[in-house]
Amino acid sequence: MSITSITDGAAYLKLKTEFKKAGWSVGNTRIDKADVVGGPTVYICDVDESYVILLNLAKNSFEMIEAEDSQARVPHHDICQAVGHLITEIVNEKTKLDEELANVLSYGITAYINGTESYAKTLELNFPHPQFIIIHQYDHSAKEKVLRPVPLSSPNVLRPDELELFVGKILRMDFEAHPERFKSGKILPFSARNTIKV
Repeated sequence: MSITSITDGAAYLKLKTEFKKAGWSVGNTRIDKADVVGGPTVYICDVDESYVILLNLAKNSFEMIEAEDSQARVPHHDICQAVGHLITEIVNEKTKLDEELANVLSYGITAYINGTESYAKTLELNFPHPQFIIIHQYDHSAKEKVLRPVPLSSPNVLRPDELELFVGKILRMDFEAHPERFKSGKILPFSARNTIKV
């Protein structure tokens, strides 16, 4: 066993412990690369299905996306559509979230966040440990599911009850600004009943 693998193992256990302490059930989750330790945490919240996909991205994931050849980049609208479709497939259990798909989702969500004003705000404010809540919900005015990123700066992983409060606050703000996006002019409370940790 090399020093690197000992360090990687220790970093993984620390990350797993942080998620467990925060109240997330991480089960037998494996993280193959220790470079996710200290990387951005992303909470993908499907509001309609009360579903959370919890991602921890590589520390340098945004830099890797920015370093890609701009000529080869997919338009941001297409990334939004693809990521939204993938989330729907996972939430509705039409697609099994295996290691390959987890990598695709991580890459897609990184590319999506990278193209948003929320990400630009984290750079402007120099967030030391950026986290993102991605709201995925049906927009009744657009007649389709949409993504909404919200940046957070916190050194700690959110507990499930904290995430539910944040999502509720975001939904209330959205409702006040755009009631037409919500069915029957009501907000249903968000509950993180179903969670996958990637």
